[in-house]
Order: sequence, then C-alpha cells, then structure tokens
Amino acid sequence: MGSIGILFVLFILLSVTAIASKPSPQRKLFFLVLAALYASLFAFPTEEKAFQIAICTTALLGYASDLILFSEPQISLRRERQRKPVCEMALPERLYWAASLAFDWRGVQWSCEIPNLQRSHLPRWAFVKSKLCRALVFYLIRDIAFFCIQRNPAFNRIDGERFGAHGFLWQTWNVLIYWFCVGASMYIAHSVASAFAVATGLSEPRDWPDFFGPWLRTTTVRRFWGKSWHQMMRRPVTGAGKYLARNVLKFRAGSALSSYTQLYIAFLLSGIIHAAGDWMVMRSITSARLTIEYFVMQAMVITVEDMVIAAAKKFGIGRIPSFVSYAWVMWWMAWSSPVWIETVIQAEFSRGMPSVTHFQRLLNLWDINRPVGSAI
Repeated sequence: MGSIGILFVLFILLSVTAIASKPSPQRKLFFLVLAALYASLFAFPTEEKAFQIAICTTALLGYASDLILFSEPQISLRRERQRKPVCEMALPERLYWAASLAFDWRGVQWSCEIPNLQRSHLPRWAFVKSKLCRALVFYLIRDIAFFCIQRNPAFNRIDGERFGAHGFLWQTWNVLIYWFCVGASMYIAHSVASAFAVATGLSEPRDWPDFFGPWLRTTTVRRFWGKSWHQMMRRPVTGAGKYLARNVLKFRAGSALSSYTQLYIAFLLSGIIHAAGDWMVMRSITSARLTIEYFVMQAMVITVEDMVIAAAKKFGIGRIPSFVSYAWVMWWMAWSSPVWIETVIQAEFSRGMPSVTHFQRLLNLWDINRPVGSAI
C-alpha cells in the first residue's frame, strides 16, 4: 500500500471516529484534521491508480461535513431495529453504528433513507440466485462492450478521436456504451456483494434495494439523475445545500428558492467530487473545469425542464408521449456527456478494462478451430 492508500485508510478511520464521538462543540475539530488529510492526498505526484481514491475521499469529505459540521447524527438519525439511543452504547457499538452510517450513502434502513428505493420481496435463496444470474448476464454483455471499446478510437486515451468525429449517431453510440459499461460495473459489484451478504446471513434481501431505479420511468433528466441512476452520491452532496438554503439564506423549506439552491449546490459538489479524480491523475485545470461544468449543466437543464413542464400545465397541454420523453433524455445525455466522458477517458476509464476480453478469446478459439473443421 502506497502513501496515498495509507492516507486514505487514515481518513476513513478518522471519519468513523468523528461520527462515533459523542455530541459536543469540540467534535467539529475533527473536520479540520480531515480537511488537512484530504489536502495532503494531492501533495503526492500524480498516480493513475488513485483516481477512485480521490473520488471516494472527496465524497466522504462532503458527507463528513454534513455529519460533523451541519448536524448531530447521534441525535437526529436512527437505524431500523435500533434498540437504544447511541449515547447509551459502548464505544465498540458506537464505532460500528458510525461505520454503518458512514458507508451507507443511500441510508438504507436508516431514518435518513433516500426515497423511492425498490426492494426485493424474494426469499433468501431466490434472491441470491437472481442477483448472481443477473450479475453474470451483465458481465457477459459488458465483456462484449469492452471488446467494442478496445477497437473504438474514441476510447483511446493516447491519441483517440472525439466522440462526435463521425456524426451525432456515432456520438450517441459512444455515450451509450460508456454509460452502460460504468453502470454495468457498479451493478455487478453491488449484485455480487448483496448475494454474498444474504447467502452468508449477514443481511436480508430487504437490506439490499436495487442499485438503479426504474428505467422505464426515465422521462426527464431530473428523473434520470434523481431516480433511475444510482443514488450513492445523494447524501454526500445534499447536506451542504440544505444547510445553506435553510440555515444561512433562511429560505422556507419546500420553496422554489430552497429547492433550486439545493439542486445547484448538489450538482456543483458532484462535479467537484468527480473532478477530484481527474485532478489526481492529470493535474489539469481544464479537465477539472469541464467536469464541473458538465454537472452544473445538468442542474441548468433540469431548471429549464421544470419551466417547460409548468408552462405546459398552465396551457392545458396533456401528457407527452413516452417515446418523445425518452428521446429527449437520450438526446440530452448524448449531446452533453462527451464534455465529461472525454476527460474521464484521458484520466482513467480504459484502465478498468481487461487487456483481452473473454469475447476476444472466444473469437480467437473460433479462428483456430475453423481451419481444422474445414480440413475434416
């Protein structure tokens, strides 16, 4: 484990300790130490393997700001089936409680659980079988996608071409295959982890809601980011916006000013989190700026969407056909995503792919056996 890895582990341990510490004004001092540890991560030379560490640490810092600076989780939050207040727990129990909260960014089975999570109602072994079968299917399809990507010059990090080099349809294909590979990788990891946890009795099927939301309801960009795409970043990026809107700017809860303040802060922080990975690898201000711009653009188009929907309702326009809504979301993602994806490719994306896919091995085996079959 290198120096960056050691700092990352220290950051995690200190975060858990800060959350487990009993409520007091002095608890906020933990955040200063966390911020210093975080800053020291970027004092080391660029390291490609640290892309994910930079993203995770930045997200944890955002989450820690909510749990340390803006709230007292031991007072305001409670886990399901929690039998006694946190203040009455022994230190080992509090540490376990804090670790569970720190790494459950969707708040599953907590009083802060994000809405609209889809839970499975399958019995234990049916759940395990379902998750493993789906993981296998996505693994095989992703392998074919990797095979295509390895032959696609748009995904060449050294001297690759632009996503839209051959027109918008080509750009759309490149964007779709990128989003699929990223989503499939996360889905496979989540499915295997959930199958293992349920099979070993560590948790129940209801403890593992679906990683993604209902894709057939992705009729707006707001729904894509707020329901369909994974919600792992929801809590790390929402605490600061809520505090700013309600405690600093004093906007009324539920008002348009409060909602849009939280929306823009959330996407700004999401951009910063992803830009940290780019910066860790490339030390490029341009790359980091483009990443942040991409995520802020999502908040801007959601604002426009809301205005259009409100105007349509005002003029009595009925329900828009689903295929029009799907086409709109797909067009927007295909048009806007290259701004960010091309920086990810430069930073890290291709490193997550195998040098030779299973699909390539199958084709190689077919080429070897074909002359033999012809001779027979």
